[in-house]
Amino acid sequence: CAMAAASASAAGGGDGDGEDAAAVARRSRCMGEEVRVRVSGAGRKVEVQLQRRSTVADLSHEVCQLLGVPPARQRLVCRGVWISDDPETTLGALVTQGSHELSVMVLAREAGGERAGRRCGDLHRRLLEWLSVAGLVIYRFLHTLVAPAAYAPSKPGASARKAPGASGPNDDLARLAACGMGGG
Repeated sequence: CAMAAASASAAGGGDGDGEDAAAVARRSRCMGEEVRVRVSGAGRKVEVQLQRRSTVADLSHEVCQLLGVPPARQRLVCRGVWISDDPETTLGALVTQGSHELSVMVLAREAGGERAGRRCGDLHRRLLEWLSVAGLVIYRFLHTLVAPAAYAPSKPGASARKAPGASGPNDDLARLAACGMGGG
């Protein structure tokens, strides 16, 4: 807005008499204009009207009332940048020149207890998965010691005889070697 007023002042020679009506209208719009803020977050989209001179804290308070996310847990994002909680930052500074709308995304931060509980649950789940895999490997190893017949061919020559169209491990290696992928 200051740029619009400065350009209007420069265009009119700096004295109040030479300003055209459009420059005056631009300056008056910039002073008390409302900004339509589109807020998306917490699974909802809402719109709120605020003054350009409203601060980010005012926006955060409105978001709390509309979406139920407390200001301490809000992360406001505008045009891909985190908006700081600086009390001096106004919405007018965030809106691009000539625009009357602002889109803001609200990301709710996790509370410390929730984050700790989630991490503990993830660690517990990973530990149980690792233990189940380790248990299956140990079971398989011990089972091969106790019942080796379960893993051996039923007849000594059974692996040499193949059904038509069936391939064994040596055939796979021969095919790889023929393609130049056998390593030798």
